[in-house]
Amino acid sequence: MPNIVIVGGGVSGLMTAKKLVGKKHNVTIISSTPFFEWPIAGSYSLTHPDELKKAVSGDGHHIKGVKHVVGIAVGIDDCKITLNDHSVIEYDCLVLAVGLNIPCFLPKMGQSWSQREAEVAQIGSAIRKASTVLIGGGGTVAVEFAGDVREVNKQAQVVMVTRGDKPLRYLDGKYSSKLQNLLQKYNVEVITNDAVSEDGPVLEMKNFKLRSGKELRADLYIPAFQHGINGGFTGLADDTGAIKVNDFLQAEGNHKVFAVGCSNKEFSAIPKVDGQSKTVAQNVLLLLEGKPLKKHVDGMAQLTHPMSQKFGHKTYAWLEPAMLPGPGSACAKNCGFPCFPCFCCWPLALCGCTPCHPMACGVCCADPEGAGTMAAMRSLLHGTGMTGIKGLGSAPEMQVMK
Repeated sequence: MPNIVIVGGGVSGLMTAKKLVGKKHNVTIISSTPFFEWPIAGSYSLTHPDELKKAVSGDGHHIKGVKHVVGIAVGIDDCKITLNDHSVIEYDCLVLAVGLNIPCFLPKMGQSWSQREAEVAQIGSAIRKASTVLIGGGGTVAVEFAGDVREVNKQAQVVMVTRGDKPLRYLDGKYSSKLQNLLQKYNVEVITNDAVSEDGPVLEMKNFKLRSGKELRADLYIPAFQHGINGGFTGLADDTGAIKVNDFLQAEGNHKVFAVGCSNKEFSAIPKVDGQSKTVAQNVLLLLEGKPLKKHVDGMAQLTHPMSQKFGHKTYAWLEPAMLPGPGSACAKNCGFPCFPCFCCWPLALCGCTPCHPMACGVCCADPEGAGTMAAMRSLLHGTGMTGIKGLGSAPEMQVMK
């Protein structure tokens, strides 16, 4: 039988594998860690290390009928993948789902469970004790993390340093003003058009140099931004590590290779990844059958940036109606509960039958934002939702890299 190999045991890889299993071929996932960690919980886990296990699965996420191999892919050619232990896995079709490089918020490649648990515990303890917390970045992760830090350390000076002229540069005037007011209210200082001259986290008091030449003294520094995509080892990536693909999500340099969630098309978001995984699963089978491939169609074209933004997990969140698909947009644009009740949502929420919150769309005659929206976001913190991934909360007591 043909061998389909997926490099990456994260959300993109698992979603793709679920669409391929059960067909007339073998499916193998190569994961760089012996556990799965739900990335949406990354910021919360760093500030609440005792709850990290809720976001981790040892093997409960494994898909029946799919072989799981723990190892780090270091090179590929026309028909085989080489791992860091020099072992080789042959493939007839290869799917790259290598994910984003976001230090601290995601586990390192090759990291054991005990190492990850210790790392998160060390960062969480340092945050709670700090008098000054320096955060690198001004994107969605940095803003969420700034709120999480403020929730567990109300006295610390919290400073965000962003290369842009403002945090969340993609926001329009309305939401940009909301964010500015929120940061001011919770005393988060923002330094724009600058960057910290450190590549990784630093958990000790020191004077941190900025690219502008300024210095800031802080107890710790946490980079909260994407350091590119992990596709550099393939020889098929651009300067950011993103896999260069055509309209079929097929790698430009190797017709047997496809990419999900790590290409130079579309930004990474679960609704986008879901669509990409459907296209790639279909095209992998078509390629194996010698049939013409289907072009990828973005089913969430209106989603040009994250549809929601959290500031912490207890403080504040908003949804942008324009980023949601038709029915969701219509619901979010209404006047809010209870002026225009969503009968398929909030009555069930009131009796605890759904994670939806009755105030998820905001208050009457207001935007979808605030405590109710935050509660809805928080209810999804340790649930994998539309991905179909299972097993969270089954973190191993001890796992080491083979």
